[in-house]
Amino acid sequence: MRHVLAVVAGLGIVVTQSWGAARAEEEKLNPRAAAALEKVATSYQRGDAAGMLKSAALLLKRLDAPQWAGVDRLLAEHGLPSSGRLFGEARRELLLLGVAREMPKLGAREALLILPELEQEARKLEDLDGKHEILREPLPDPRTVRGYRDLLWDARALRDDLKTAGTVAAYLADATRRISRRELRKLEQSEQDALMADYEQAARDYQNKLAELDERTAEVHWRRLQWARDMLGQPSLTKEKFYAAYTWSEDADALHEFLSSRSGSESGFQRPVWRQPETATEIEQLVSQSGQLASDLTHKSQRFFNGLQWWLRGRYGLGTHAFGLGKSPLALRLPAARMMLWMPNEPPRPLDPVMVSQSDPPVPLFDRRHHYWWAWEGRNVNRISEKNRATKVDRDGEVIRQIVSYHDA
Repeated sequence: MRHVLAVVAGLGIVVTQSWGAARAEEEKLNPRAAAALEKVATSYQRGDAAGMLKSAALLLKRLDAPQWAGVDRLLAEHGLPSSGRLFGEARRELLLLGVAREMPKLGAREALLILPELEQEARKLEDLDGKHEILREPLPDPRTVRGYRDLLWDARALRDDLKTAGTVAAYLADATRRISRRELRKLEQSEQDALMADYEQAARDYQNKLAELDERTAEVHWRRLQWARDMLGQPSLTKEKFYAAYTWSEDADALHEFLSSRSGSESGFQRPVWRQPETATEIEQLVSQSGQLASDLTHKSQRFFNGLQWWLRGRYGLGTHAFGLGKSPLALRLPAARMMLWMPNEPPRPLDPVMVSQSDPPVPLFDRRHHYWWAWEGRNVNRISEKNRATKVDRDGEVIRQIVSYHDA
């Protein structure tokens, strides 16, 4: 008896369920194709993105376009995502982890399956100026602890979205260029046109927007550094002064990294403030003044806020696999995968579990993780809606991701 994964009523947790040879025959899948589809589903359960793509390559060789509709119907009947979504997310995961070499060559048929999924993600980045404060004119200068925190949090989330979109677009530009003419001739003209889209231009557009965002983010760090210098000059110890003792060094590091990365290309800046020669000198003066005013309060605040950051990861972060309860098998050999988490795209605010409705996810999502591990073992868990999927966040060299948005958009 063939088996495939089915999503039980709860958290999208997958368990083994009878596949049914008769049902596969109804969708005109021969035994080899059904076995390959089973391997795809098994790899999805294990979080093995590379293995899933290898099984998908075998499946793609055995099926034509009409049969793929049957594959998606079978997957949907068992609560699994569509084939395009499965393969698209698998390739995106391996791209972001820097292990693209482990992916099989992208063929024309698979490209046509994953393009709608990837283009849907790209459409979320349209009309960014009206959705993100960091891109508005004039650039906001909140002059408050929470205001700067929320503005930079949003900038980091947006940067990861743009970086991911650019990486995927560059990959598609290279991968579709390598599709053989023989494969292309088998496709209809509309399908050929879809594969010949100008993904290189899309990658350049994302890169230009990313450069603009970096300049704006650096300017916010500069303004917060000015604010921190003013707060540190106050005689009494306040919450704002303690926060400023932490942020001044963070802002200094961010500004030094930004300026060093753009050294020698001042004429290429988009914002006038970075083209002025006195800007770097003024920043160094602010850094020196802030460090002297903060003194040993810097070390104390760093210990507190660094600990707070790790607490936030533990309290609100979700693993990338087992629907938030586990990490990828790649974590066994890749440092980036060990640090990978899904995080909320807005600063989290806890909700009273008594007041949360059945249709909305609680915040934090898991109040006691071990309870859910036990519930998983007993297959007695509650379903989480797919409607709250959101973006990834990449910051400070760590790969941080997000699967559930705790706040409706």
